[in-house]
Amino acid sequence: MAKAAKVLLIIAFLLIIWGVADLYNCATTGKEVLEYYNGAQIIKELVNYNFIQGLIKTILGLLTIVVSFVMRRKSK
Repeated sequence: MAKAAKVLLIIAFLLIIWGVADLYNCATTGKEVLEYYNGAQIIKELVNYNFIQGLIKTILGLLTIVVSFVMRRKSK
């Protein structure tokens, strides 16, 4: 059980890094693209979709950390 908790912790950190990278890309590149294509609705939707993906990945990573700690406490 402790080994599974360690694997979950590694997965959680990878998810958080991936999510933060998506959020960073959305904040930098997304902003530039929105300024360049000022009136295009599809571009706004794509940038918004990328932002939501980053949030979901980060939240899943945080929830996975919680599950990992719960598994560790139960295995002791």
